[in-house]
Amino acid sequence: METEMKYFENVTQEEAEKKAEELNGRILTNKEIDEIIQNDYNSENKIYTLNKNIFPLWTGTKVTHDESGEGTLEEGGKTHKIKLPETGWYEQDEFGMPTKEKSDSSNEKARKIYRRNSKHSGLVVRNYFFGDFSRRNVGCNYGASYRFGVLIEVKKKKVV
Repeated sequence: METEMKYFENVTQEEAEKKAEELNGRILTNKEIDEIIQNDYNSENKIYTLNKNIFPLWTGTKVTHDESGEGTLEEGGKTHKIKLPETGWYEQDEFGMPTKEKSDSSNEKARKIYRRNSKHSGLVVRNYFFGDFSRRNVGCNYGASYRFGVLIEVKKKKVV
């Protein structure tokens, strides 16, 4: 079945998750949003280049971690162990999370992670950190009451 993207702006984490449930859809994962941002220039569906104002976005990737960064990553109904490094530039893992080798901004494949040095649980946010709208920012530090946009994939309704 064909799907389409629905965008909602200015929603809290709870509102984003509730909207996805109401629509029987799912919030795009961190990796999916990263692929949209990075591959957008070659795509017919120019979400990023034509609509930069939709960012920052909640993702469907949830991280929970302690003060040391040890924790879990949840997406697609599965839970994985993860170790989030200190804020900085790192290579990406299979979820598009910057958790691998330390890097720097000159490496196009690196992403900059922002994480709290205290316990935290919440959806990952893409492309925002206090006014820095870089396409490579991965936020693991935003509280559920922040208001961002969300992209939800839903099944396209048949037109008769």
